[in-house]
Amino acid sequence: SSAVEREELRKELKLKEAKYTVAKNEFDKLDKEYKEYAGKHKQLEEQAKNMQEQILAEEKKKREIERDIKQMKLERDSESDQKNILADLKEELELIKEENRLLNQDSMSGKSLQEKSKEQDQQVTNLRGENEKLLQAIVEQEGRKQLLDKRLQDAQRLQGNLAKEVAEKSKEVEELNKTHKELVSNLREFSMDPDSSSGPGERQQRSQELAAGNTDESDDLISQARVAMNEQLSSRSITAQDAFKAWDSNGDDLLTQDEFVEGVMGLRAGLQRDEARQLFALTKGDAEQMTKSKFEAFLGQGGGAVSSTQGGLQIGSEEAQVLEGELRKLRTLNAQLLKEKDELFQSLREAERARRGQAAGGG
Repeated sequence: SSAVEREELRKELKLKEAKYTVAKNEFDKLDKEYKEYAGKHKQLEEQAKNMQEQILAEEKKKREIERDIKQMKLERDSESDQKNILADLKEELELIKEENRLLNQDSMSGKSLQEKSKEQDQQVTNLRGENEKLLQAIVEQEGRKQLLDKRLQDAQRLQGNLAKEVAEKSKEVEELNKTHKELVSNLREFSMDPDSSSGPGERQQRSQELAAGNTDESDDLISQARVAMNEQLSSRSITAQDAFKAWDSNGDDLLTQDEFVEGVMGLRAGLQRDEARQLFALTKGDAEQMTKSKFEAFLGQGGGAVSSTQGGLQIGSEEAQVLEGELRKLRTLNAQLLKEKDELFQSLREAERARRGQAAGGG
């Protein structure tokens, strides 16, 4: 994703460089036009000055002519001649006014060129300001890219460390589960012995007979789950009836697979979700859902408090008590490790979300 971000930043930089090139070409074009207008304006000013000098000379000459005409008029007393002279003067005066009007128009055109030149100067100034802003934005983008790269590296390093911790915790959980299953199997052998006073030789013989008999993985799962769940319920002073009522979310006195699995996972009894689903299928009977009687029969309770024998375990057996204590410790440690594993997975998910958010913000 960092390569994609760098590629996007390169494209954006090229686009801004292209804009800068277009702006520079526009500036050069405007500067060239400005110089042409300035040269033309200077020529027009010189022409206007020459024309004004010519007009002044012509006015002076006309004034001399007027004086001569007046002198001639004075010499002539003829009224008709005076009228002719006045008409001629009026005609000349109109001609002079027309010339002055043309000169004023030329002067106004020079002013319009000056105004246009000022507008072009303002456009050039604006283009320079935009160019500086573009350069500043490019510098800021580079700084932001470096910051995002650093954050991405930190997030990847943190994700690697968390993944390593999760792997270590998972390995510890697997080892504890293996030990847990061995201890539960031993406890089950003790619970199957009806005579707590039997000697070690008889218990060993019964264990061999059970190992060679009809016990299978399903029976082991049911037995292990019964002991683990009864222990968790007993530690919380919860009866099977109370547990069934709490897990029955819709109050129909039946447990669906999802309700049963969520309840088992909530007990933190060391069972995986797949094992909980398998346990539901083995204990629900022929019906699609589990009844309260099936649930209590699975836990070995008749609706009362948790059995003190924990699924048939002989409390009087000293070895069974030792194994039960070790099993309780292992389950507590297993639940703690599962909790730490969940927290590590949550940290990993949060780190991944943060990394994606940073990547999206950088894009």
